Amino acid sequence: MKKLLLTPLFCLIGLNLFGQTFMTSFKHTFKGLSIESSGVPNIKDIACPQIQLSQFAGSGKIDSNYLEVAEELFRIFQYSKTKGQPDITQWDTLMKLRNDYLAKKVVPLMLFDFKLHEFSDSFWNGQGYTVNEDSQYLVKSGPWKIIDFQQSNIFYFIPLVGQFDPECQYVILDKRFIVSNRPSDTSIRYSMEINGQTINLLSEGYSHILGLKPGLNDCRLFLEASANSDRFLLSSTFYPMPNARRKFASWIQFHNSNTLPNWKVLIDNSNLQTFQVFTYAKSAEGANITVGANMTVHFGKDKSSKRAHTCIENPIVFIEGIDFGYRNNPTGCRDGKCGNMGYLDLLKGQQWNVDSKKWEPWRSIENAPKILNQYRDSGFDIIYIDFWDGADLIEN
Repeated sequence: MKKLLLTPLFCLIGLNLFGQTFMTSFKHTFKGLSIESSGVPNIKDIACPQIQLSQFAGSGKIDSNYLEVAEELFRIFQYSKTKGQPDITQWDTLMKLRNDYLAKKVVPLMLFDFKLHEFSDSFWNGQGYTVNEDSQYLVKSGPWKIIDFQQSNIFYFIPLVGQFDPECQYVILDKRFIVSNRPSDTSIRYSMEINGQTINLLSEGYSHILGLKPGLNDCRLFLEASANSDRFLLSSTFYPMPNARRKFASWIQFHNSNTLPNWKVLIDNSNLQTFQVFTYAKSAEGANITVGANMTVHFGKDKSSKRAHTCIENPIVFIEGIDFGYRNNPTGCRDGKCGNMGYLDLLKGQQWNVDSKKWEPWRSIENAPKILNQYRDSGFDIIYIDFWDGADLIEN
């Protein structure tokens, strides 16, 4: 019933996407309902109506695209608010913080633990609204009722990496990565298991990674609390425990290797040097910031001996164009490059995906290795400038 009612509204939204986000457009569709007067603080339907809440009930295996799911859940939490503005913390800000931890060889964890309402079948079937013929907005008819809504949990607990770097030795559950609208609960305990080895997660501290092995790894992340917690009253998929306690679990499987990643092998086997340069600049808001770039020097060859140069003799400089970064890596550097494009991609003629840890075809650079070799064989020393933020102001 709900799907049939919303079909024309989806079409209307599709015609108005230019210049505004999908979530903003959809929220406007419901503005005639005066949802603020309902007394309900977070409603799924005004943020992302297609999500299936049953997928986040507190148990079950998580698919490999969990970083993308985490981003969607984060935005749902922001835009489901019926009062006030979305949270000021942005996904890009969290991803920068994540990259800072990964640079220290620490894997950050992220927890979604919040309550969310959605319009009930009673609301849709009871025709508690009309549709404005001019704007096509829904308009509330009659007062709000308790039965107009139903409440559900969102539980999603993940590491913010697709695979564990063999050099990473610790995990951390930073409070900035806990997305929740529940009151403080001193009964909560967090833990994870890797191949049966339990890791108790410390509050605001590093926890040593245990149990990793080469090949397929089985990972579970747990939230444990008192059985009286409302999160368990809204779900039937919890795990019972002794002493009147219960827990939720997320289950992930990933492959791990103790060998150097392919991108690292490629760089180590080349006659090149990398280093960073930085300076100080102003942000768009006028704040003082540090900006910089990764520099790669790939030494050319002597035309007579064909041996690689030991210092820069005949430089040619490559400066990257705009680089918006990966979806989950808008700024900062990982796996030898900053953002979506780095020199290692040109060396390979393919793109290294820092999350899947795989090379991916990219037709526009497939001939890059041949071109780079031609420059080096001609005696040119290639200097590649890879900006920390490839979409920053041009003056920075």
